[in-house]
Amino acid sequence: MWNRKLCQRLLVALALVVGSASVASAQPSGGYLANFKFGPAIGVNDAPGQLALGLEFGTLISAGSRSRVYLILPLEFGVGGGRSRIQLEPAVEVDVHLPVGVPLYLAPRAGLGLGIMTGGDCGRGVRGPGCDADFAFAFNLGVGVKYVLNNLVNFSFEPLRLDFWPVGSAQSGIAPVWYSMLFGVGINF
Repeated sequence: MWNRKLCQRLLVALALVVGSASVASAQPSGGYLANFKFGPAIGVNDAPGQLALGLEFGTLISAGSRSRVYLILPLEFGVGGGRSRIQLEPAVEVDVHLPVGVPLYLAPRAGLGLGIMTGGDCGRGVRGPGCDADFAFAFNLGVGVKYVLNNLVNFSFEPLRLDFWPVGSAQSGIAPVWYSMLFGVGINF
């Protein structure tokens, strides 16, 4: 049986725990981050729909009172649609603390690097001559939100991410594009 006094104590304890997380410092701990991201990658312009998976390591390059700038070194994979995709696109991410009383950040990013595609139909869409592997110049643009729990654990959602492969991959004259919605979890250290 729950009595009124016990319920009040539990509510006070819950408020203290939530309140201490809410008024936590606006800056995550440490100068590094590591994240795992996953989600759907919807193919545009003859690109296959895929499951996107990524591991990323970031190092802090600038910290202000309300924002932090990271150099991100990601390794991203796409699987599905009869093809496999690997992207090595170093990126810059700016985490801007939102004035909402909790450690919530707006996180725009841009990356530039190399894309590799294997598998699929020869001569169709993103396939190069010989049907081995297709190497391409690639870049991405994205924006997301990140919640940092206790200055240590990152939870992110990137509802807008576009990956472009404009040079080296468009054997049919159409550069492949993927629209991704990525979920992520990681740590700051």
